[in-house]
Amino acid sequence: MKRKAKKVLVVDDSGDDILLAKKILEKHGLEVIGAYNWMEALEYLEKGEIDLVLLDLSMPDMNGLDLLGIIRKQSNCIDLPVVIYTAVNSIDANDCAIRGSTAFVKKYGDPRMLIRTIEDVLEMAA
Repeated sequence: MKRKAKKVLVVDDSGDDILLAKKILEKHGLEVIGAYNWMEALEYLEKGEIDLVLLDLSMPDMNGLDLLGIIRKQSNCIDLPVVIYTAVNSIDANDCAIRGSTAFVKKYGDPRMLIRTIEDVLEMAA
């Protein structure tokens, strides 16, 4: 029996960045859904079918850390893995962890690090 692909919700206001993440992740057997803002992200999360969130920090209307706070308050998302995925250099990975992220990966780095991080996080969540 074929194993069902894990669903990753990529939350990013950049369509190009969502497509890049999708290309990398789908090559490794993950199903990717893109959300371009916090409202779309919450709509997908309410359905309860997401296995991991890949969350950008720099977005208009609501930044990723504020969205992370909302995600952590939802009863069906308390233990949902959230990986911060950002190009912002001034963000401290420890601060992200304190606020409830599961892991932290720099955008535009080595795609193998992104895959390794997501696979590790999904394995720990299983």
